[in-house]
Amino acid sequence: MLQELEYELEAEQELEAELESELEFEAQREIIGVDTRVRVANTRAAPFRYICNLQDGNTPMCSGTLIAPNVVLTAAHCLFNRNPARMTVIPGRNGIQRPFGTARALRFAFARGFRDRRDFVTPRDYAVIYLRDPIGSTVGHWTIAHTSSRIDPLGTSMSGAPIPNGQRVNLSGYPADKCRIVGNPPQRVCDQFRSRNVLRVVQAGMMHYLNDTFGGHSGSPVWVKRRASVGGRVMVGVHVGGDDLGVPGGTPFAANQGVRFTPAIIDDIRRLLRGAPPVPVRPPVRPPVRPPVTPPRPRILDRFQFDRPQLQPHHQPIIQEIARTVVASAGTPRAIHTIRIVGHADSAGSDAYNLRLGQQRADAVQREIVAAIDRLRPGHSRTLSIVTQSLGEARPIADNTTPEGRARNRRVEVTLVGR
Repeated sequence: MLQELEYELEAEQELEAELESELEFEAQREIIGVDTRVRVANTRAAPFRYICNLQDGNTPMCSGTLIAPNVVLTAAHCLFNRNPARMTVIPGRNGIQRPFGTARALRFAFARGFRDRRDFVTPRDYAVIYLRDPIGSTVGHWTIAHTSSRIDPLGTSMSGAPIPNGQRVNLSGYPADKCRIVGNPPQRVCDQFRSRNVLRVVQAGMMHYLNDTFGGHSGSPVWVKRRASVGGRVMVGVHVGGDDLGVPGGTPFAANQGVRFTPAIIDDIRRLLRGAPPVPVRPPVRPPVRPPVTPPRPRILDRFQFDRPQLQPHHQPIIQEIARTVVASAGTPRAIHTIRIVGHADSAGSDAYNLRLGQQRADAVQREIVAAIDRLRPGHSRTLSIVTQSLGEARPIADNTTPEGRARNRRVEVTLVGR
C-alpha cells in the first residue's frame, strides 16, 4: 500500500513538472504584451456565475460554461482521454470559495466529427459535460435563444452569425498561472479572470483575437455584449488556445484563438443539449435575499507632522495590528486579499502639492505594512493586492480652520478587503 502511494506521489510530481513546463511555453504566446486580464471579484454576478472551473481529481485544469441545468460547454481537448468519474465542475469559483457548490460529471460528448488530437485547436475542438446534478437550475446558465431573468436582466444568447473584425470580445475563465496553493492540507485554488480586446480575424472557422489568456482558460466562453433586444451577452465561440497566425498577405501577428460558432455548430450544440439526461421538474428557485454588506471600516493613522510624510511613534501599534489581522486571516473563508491605502493632507498648500504629500504618506505606510506582514509571515505580502492613492486635501474629516482639525486631516486611511 505504501509503495502504491509512493508511485502515485511520484506520478503526480512528474505531472506537475510537465504542467509547469507547458505553462511556461503557453505564457510566451498567450500574454500579448502587457497582461490586461482582470480578476472577477464578484463571481455571483451574471454571466460569471455560469462560468465553471473544471477539476480532474484535486487538480483544476480548464474552464467551461453552463448552457443547461446539467450541461457544461468546454473545449474538447480538455476532456479527451480523461475519466468522467474524476471530473467535478465548480460554477462561479472564487479562490477557495465555491458559492454554488460543485457538481460531478456523468459523461462527456464531443463535437460532431471530433476524432482525436488531430482536432485540437480546430473548429471541432468543443464538447460538453453532462452532470449528475442539475446545478444550473440554481446557478442559472447561458442559453441559445435570448433569455433574461431577475439574476440576469441583460440575458444571454448564442449566435453563429458573422461578426466584424475589430469587434471587442470578452473572455472569462480560470487561467492556471493565477492559481495558488492554500490551506492545510494544501490545495490548489483558482480565481476567475476576464479579458476584453479586439477580434482580429476569423479564418478557417477560428477566431483570432488579442485577449490575453493562459493555460486553463481553454473552454472559456467568448462573447460580445449587446442590448437585451439584440441578444444581451451573445456567446460567439469557445476559447481553445494560443496562436501565432499569418494573415492573408503574409503579415504575422500574435493572437489567441477560439472556435467560432457557425449555424452548423449551433445546430450541433442543440444536438448535444438533446442528449442530456432529463432534469426533474422543480418549482423555480428564487435567489436568497442577501443582507446588505457593510463596507469595511478603515484604520486611521492621523496626526502626521505638518508638511511631513514620515510615520510617527503612535502609528506603529496600528501598523502592527493591521499586519496581525492580515496574517491571521490567511487560509480562512474571509482571507484578506486587498489592502487599500489612501493618503490625505490638510488645506495648507496648493492642491497639487497636497496630492503629492498625501501620496508620500500613503507610500510610507505601505512600506511599513509590508515589512510588518513579512516579519510575521515571510513573503505573504506578495500574495496581496496593495493599492495606494492620494486624495490630498479633497476629503477632510475635521475643520481645517483649527489646529486640532488640521492634525486630524493629516492622515492615512487603511482598508482591509476580505472575500
